[in-house]
Amino acid sequence: PSLRAPITFHVTTPANIGAVANGRLVSTTARPGGRVERTYDSEQPIAAQLVQLAIGRFRVVNSTGPRGLPVRDVVPDDLVGDTAEYRSLTPEHLAWLEQRLGPYPFRRYGVLVGDTELPVALETQSLSVVPKDDLLGDRVDAERNLVHELTHHWAGDSVAIRRWSDLWLSEGHARFYERLYSDSHGGVSLDDAMRDAYEQHDQWRHDDGAPAEPAADTLFKVMRYDGSALVLYALREK
Repeated sequence: PSLRAPITFHVTTPANIGAVANGRLVSTTARPGGRVERTYDSEQPIAAQLVQLAIGRFRVVNSTGPRGLPVRDVVPDDLVGDTAEYRSLTPEHLAWLEQRLGPYPFRRYGVLVGDTELPVALETQSLSVVPKDDLLGDRVDAERNLVHELTHHWAGDSVAIRRWSDLWLSEGHARFYERLYSDSHGGVSLDDAMRDAYEQHDQWRHDDGAPAEPAADTLFKVMRYDGSALVLYALREK
């Protein structure tokens, strides 16, 4: 995961189908047969697990974040209105995290709304994937997930992990700031969440290894999330 490189995407689709990828749209070119080629530039080096390419019928919704940062959401046509409320919180989340982690480290941000039943969000660089159900349900849960993926742009994307055993540093920070934000925005208190993690930590360690000791089949278990956030919480308390 430490091997990163800039990527240029060239994607050709029928004219009525959109395409989006990490970074900046460089050009849109008409091709024979009524097709369209779009070229995207990742702008900054990117790790393979953070590459995102989506093709479908969706709308690009542009807004701005702190200091005029371009915010680009990519939303399936029939979900634009229903997801607008939670998507509109991104500038607030950016400002909150910048107060704690410093300036946002990329040139743009946004959310790609996944029209899928797969309940997985991912911090794909500059365009986080968030499944539609995350944006159609409870606000506290939605904000936790949105802040989690955004935090990764500091920890995990800009500051990469060197090896998979370092994943706890990426997921631990994302979970810690997600819970810290939720603490003051209607969610479970950070102290209560960390006490709960402490009570379960020995069992997680037994089942899935210590935070920095994952196996191939335990890589994304809860130890890498709340168990790792607990390490950061302990350091904060110290």
